[in-house]
Amino acid sequence: MDKIRYGIIGIKGTGRYHIQFANKIEHIELTALSDTDEAFLNDRSKELGVQAFRDYRDMLAGGIVDAVSVVTPSHLHYEMGMNCLQAGIHVLMEKPLATRLSDAETMVKLAKDNKLKLAVMHQYRTYRASQILKEVIESGLVGRVLRVLWTWHEFRPESYFERDMWRTTWKHAGGGITVYQNIHDLDLLCWLIGRPVTVSALIANQLHNNELEDTVSANIIFENGAIATFQSSINQPKGYSVRQIAGEKGIVVIQDAKSLIQDETDEILFGKYEDSLNHMASNYKDSHRQPEISWQAYKLPETFPGKTPPPPRHKFVRLAKRIIRRLYHTNPKMDSNGPHITGWPTDWKEPIGQWSVMIDFTDSIIYDREPLTSAENTLPALELANGIILSALRKKTVDFPIDRDEYDELFNELMNGKIRVPHKR
Repeated sequence: MDKIRYGIIGIKGTGRYHIQFANKIEHIELTALSDTDEAFLNDRSKELGVQAFRDYRDMLAGGIVDAVSVVTPSHLHYEMGMNCLQAGIHVLMEKPLATRLSDAETMVKLAKDNKLKLAVMHQYRTYRASQILKEVIESGLVGRVLRVLWTWHEFRPESYFERDMWRTTWKHAGGGITVYQNIHDLDLLCWLIGRPVTVSALIANQLHNNELEDTVSANIIFENGAIATFQSSINQPKGYSVRQIAGEKGIVVIQDAKSLIQDETDEILFGKYEDSLNHMASNYKDSHRQPEISWQAYKLPETFPGKTPPPPRHKFVRLAKRIIRRLYHTNPKMDSNGPHITGWPTDWKEPIGQWSVMIDFTDSIIYDREPLTSAENTLPALELANGIILSALRKKTVDFPIDRDEYDELFNELMNGKIRVPHKR
């Protein structure tokens, strides 16, 4: 298969970028669009010269698509995903894969049984800082990970929810920041550190007039023994979100992670301990002696294509350079129209983020391999999100694997208003 006939379900909002990405990838032939806004749909389909379907199921039955992007509100993901897979169509699902782990696992099983690719738009894995953190951990530079501090903060006024009312209810959104915004960060944590085994969490709605949580705080233990503290809120202006990953040999830090895609001012710090913590803990005779840390700062812009970075002075810098080269100097499989894509939150000049995920998804179909963000390997993030909500609202520590039936029961109670998120207005 050289060309994948591609359809996009949901073409307003983020779906408009999926259209641009699809038109830049050489292996994709965009053949169909679907949306409930008939006037908008007809205008876009005529402009692009593709077929239009107000009901996406007619698209699936038409024999004109091999794969689709599903870019619709969260509560539609499970039903649409199942219908696409049952029709023999490969699926790239915008996050979250589903609002409940039990539904997500049903989709994963159906995809595997039918030998179809099912991927999730967890584009945070493709960004430069994420790739560097992954390589630093896997290379052993920090040693065995012991502790993680991870925060994410942005501001969302009431108008954000008034624009898209589906984001305000458990029935339609499936959760607040934990399932919607933070699912990206939880996926990164699981991808970087491993599977969680225990979580204890608190959630609350502090500022917003809806059913869902706008603040979360969680303590997580991972299989390797690492303990993570995760905090997030949409009640604070963006800025000074922290990433700290501390191991036995060193620590890697992003002190002000503003945005993984708008990362030109982000700086990664690597601190190397004078010896392993395990050795120092056993052998230091001075009970209050503090180990020396040698710090190396790394600014991401130094390695943009076309710029010459300074000579490497440290293993961490050499490692980071190699990651950047791999991201930006491999064949992006783009057509002759060039790489530039415009829109929020920035102009894409290289195939990273969502663009990169779509390239990987289509390659996984052509070369029959697992996608980078396959639904199966992103399940731990959704399980962690469900576990945080279960822990907070049942007021208990939750062990993994979580009880699917218990979470589904809680979710039904939330949808029916029998239990509510603590509200502090």
